Order: sequence, then C-alpha cells, then structure tokens
Amino acid sequence: MSSVVKDKEDLSDHYRHPTPVLYYRSAMREMNLVQRNEIIAKYTEKFLVPIFKQWAKQLGKPLLFLDILSAHGNDTLALTRGYHEKDFEATWASEDTCYNVIKPRMYPVKIWAADLSPNALAFGVKTGIFDEASVMDVNELGAELEGKCKSGNIVFINSLGYLKKGVAEQVTKWFSQGKEPGLLILGIGPTFMDLDEVQRIKQFAVQTLDYFDNVPCYSRKLFPKEIETFAELYGTRTHSMFDYFMLKRRVE
Repeated sequence: MSSVVKDKEDLSDHYRHPTPVLYYRSAMREMNLVQRNEIIAKYTEKFLVPIFKQWAKQLGKPLLFLDILSAHGNDTLALTRGYHEKDFEATWASEDTCYNVIKPRMYPVKIWAADLSPNALAFGVKTGIFDEASVMDVNELGAELEGKCKSGNIVFINSLGYLKKGVAEQVTKWFSQGKEPGLLILGIGPTFMDLDEVQRIKQFAVQTLDYFDNVPCYSRKLFPKEIETFAELYGTRTHSMFDYFMLKRRVE
C-alpha cells in the first residue's frame, strides 16, 4: 500500500453501506468524482466499444470484464454501459432508485468483480452490474485472481494506491499470459501514490504489454484534510488526479 494513501479521506463506511447512495452523494456528486466516470464512459463509447465488439465477434462469445477493487461498480457502469453523470443521478442518488439499471451493456460481455466489501459486491450482483463477484483481499494474489486475469479480456484495476508493492506488476504479468485479445486498464491515482511507485508500475507495464492509450483526468475534489497533505507534497490544492492507463495484450 502506498505510504501516502493513509492521508486519504476514509470512506470505509460508504463502501460497507448496502447501497452506493452514501458514496454517490459525498464522493461522486459533492466532490465531483462522477465527472471522471463520464469522461471514461464517453471515451469508451467512441474508441473502445468498436474494438470490443470486434473481439467478441472474432471469439464468438462475450468478453470477460474484470473490475478489481470494484466497490459498488461505478467504473463498471461507465466502461460497460456508458453511464454519464445524469445516469448516476437518476439512479444512485436515492435509496428508492439505486437498484435500477437504466442502460444496456454496450457490447457482449460477462462481468466479474473483486473487492473487500461483501455489501458492495452483493449490491452489484443483485442489480446486474456484475454477473459474478468474489470477496477477496487482492493483495493476497490468490489462485482465483490469477485465473481470472489470464482469461479476462478487459481488466480494470481501480485505485492502485491500495495495493502492496509488486501486486500491480504481478496482475499485469498474469494478464500478459492470456491467449485472447485483451486490454488492461490501470487506474492510477498519482495524488494518493508515491510517484516512484507510479513510475515503476508504468515502466513494467509498457515492457510487458503494448501501450494503447492514456486518459488523464481529475478524479474528484480534495477533502480539507487531504489538502493539508497533498498541497505540500504535489502542489494540488483543489483536485486529485486519475489516469486510465491502457495496455493491450500481445497475442498472435
């Protein structure tokens, strides 16, 4: 785990909540994280969906999408259903509407999620955001995670700052050993990571896989406690940063 992530606002109670409503209202709406999701949703619609549809046609089956450190699945909704800010507001803003999923999947895909929160995963499966989910500590690098990474076509790892040293590299290595077309999306939040760690992970990734693209954006506004730490460290006084760093699997 990054040495600076300890200074990040603790939202554990939001992740343990049976629904994403608390997280949506505080982090996504009030702190503007939802705009990050819309940015990657629009990018996916324009650039990734045609590729994913072609892969599914080539393979003759739905793709396998993994959301690692998924929480309730906001990034999954952006990357598989093209959820924009208005779509999250129409559903996740209220306990009465949060179980509604209002957009179809944009390409043939099956979705598996991994997270520490049983409640978040149960919500995702119940609503159909995820097809399957496993409660796990990703840092333990278990056999199930290894198998999924090797068979997955689209693997998204959120919030790398929560991973122990070497875990992101191991997941990248497992992904590289897959035999089907695939895209690895590393969710790098440099504001909450040691910068030498960011550099190490990116260097290993581009040596192991083929660089595809990079979508940098604001992640969300900083909470007051975070400003005290990260303004001094990185010069960021309003927002944390996020980087969707994408790499393709090398297949024949």
